Amino acid sequence: MRRRSISVNAAADISRIRQEIRDVVDCPHLAEDAALVATELATNALLHGGPGGECSLDVERGRSITITMTDGCALPPTVTKAETCDESGRGLLIVQSLASAWGCDVAERGKRTWATVAAHSPTAELTELTGLTDLGALEEELLTPPVPPEEPDQRAAPPAPLAMTRTLPAAAL
Repeated sequence: MRRRSISVNAAADISRIRQEIRDVVDCPHLAEDAALVATELATNALLHGGPGGECSLDVERGRSITITMTDGCALPPTVTKAETCDESGRGLLIVQSLASAWGCDVAERGKRTWATVAAHSPTAELTELTGLTDLGALEEELLTPPVPPEEPDQRAAPPAPLAMTRTLPAAAL
């Protein structure tokens, strides 16, 4: 078993955690699921526990990875039901969906939230069914909010009419 440890003080550290997982985990499906779970746990730690957290990765080659996040908040995480328009509130639902087990140990000075992601995971099943291999790009596309259309500039000239092309039957000519 290999163990890695990464300090979590800012959002940029979350990218380092994801990259570290992709570097040490040899199974692509496991790496993608674990990176997403780690992102959710680290984001929660930063939002609710502040800087100074620690993320440790315990990798059991080809079988599983356990992500452990410590932070300074002694309140346990709670799974919430986010409304359709809410921009947050789904992280622990994602963790529940991808992890084979997860939990939290609360101490006087903070908590330790952990999740174990097994090699046979929902992402592995999805990849087998669809043939998709770049699930990170798909995740980013799905999680990126749409860009609202810009307001038209009232001073600008109206757009040129669109050209329309039709193919008529030979008899119509």
